[in-house]
Amino acid sequence: MTVVHQIIGYDRRTECEVVNYDVPRAYLDFVKKIAGVESDDPDAVGSYPLTQNQAMTIIHVIGKHLVNDFDGIIYFLEPYEDEDISLSSEETWRNNSGAHNS
Repeated sequence: MTVVHQIIGYDRRTECEVVNYDVPRAYLDFVKKIAGVESDDPDAVGSYPLTQNQAMTIIHVIGKHLVNDFDGIIYFLEPYEDEDISLSSEETWRNNSGAHNS
């Protein structure tokens, strides 16, 4: 099973997941460096809290857009087994925000 990584955003008030961004494998080393992943966790299997600056930098570099309520969200770098990811980042945001396809 392959481990993949995401930037997960949780609502500060409810602690519910409100957004996630897949980290492309090509950017993983950069993302691990920005997130402060230590050398004793080379596969980044831990959960790493991100400052707003770290999250903003990573999200921008991987080519994604920030959500409107950026200040209301706490971000983490988190690992997942690839088969556990069933929704794309946009689908998760849409499902949690009540937004609809046009």
